[in-house]
Amino acid sequence: MKHPVRLAVVSTVLGATALSAGAVYAASPPSPGSSQPGSSSARSEFDARGVLTAISSTSLTLRADDGEQLTYRLTGDTTYRGGPGRDLQRSYLAVGDRVHVRGEQDGNGRVARSVEARPAHLDGTVTAVGSDTVTLVDRDGFTRTVRTSGDTVYVEDGETTSRSALTDGEHVRAQGRVASDGTSLQADRVEVGEPTPPAGGPGKGGPGKGGPGSGGPGAGPAPSGAPSAAPSPSGDSLGS
Repeated sequence: MKHPVRLAVVSTVLGATALSAGAVYAASPPSPGSSQPGSSSARSEFDARGVLTAISSTSLTLRADDGEQLTYRLTGDTTYRGGPGRDLQRSYLAVGDRVHVRGEQDGNGRVARSVEARPAHLDGTVTAVGSDTVTLVDRDGFTRTVRTSGDTVYVEDGETTSRSALTDGEHVRAQGRVASDGTSLQADRVEVGEPTPPAGGPGKGGPGKGGPGSGGPGAGPAPSGAPSAAPSPSGDSLGS
């Protein structure tokens, strides 16, 4: 009569042990994304913006907006663009270009999948015109320097003009590359006069302009720091 009781006790103990082991296993599942023995490391994507400080046929280095120097490998699969729908050759890129790099990182370092050139720009009112420089004061009151050369193109009211169009008090928008000093702009293109919004786009109204324009808020804010990237290159302003 004692055997059934003994068997029942053993069965209860074994069952409790099995449940305990199951609870421990359930409470400690594999960590999400943890690598399993023998598996290779996953490639991680990255995104960086900054100014080119070096470029060759196999790599580029940029000074990121946070000040870090980053180097990426260039391969036969790397693509180059100058904005939406504008393909470029790698040879177009030069030190001083603002770029947006998309890519991934593997065991050998960073690899660029695409490089998009974004011309730096400065907006402001002319306060002085030198032989190869133009001094501006931007909307925030900062003084900026635009460097020009014989290759700089000047545009006024949508038509090509000459450098003589630059006079004190004129509003200009210069596009190009960040100069080697990191604070001035080497201009490829200088637009003279208040910018004209595209058809159907925002009006030029806003504070100090007699109220909001019919198309919405006034023109976008001028940069308050060093030369920044234009939101979207247009026409022949690229490389600009």
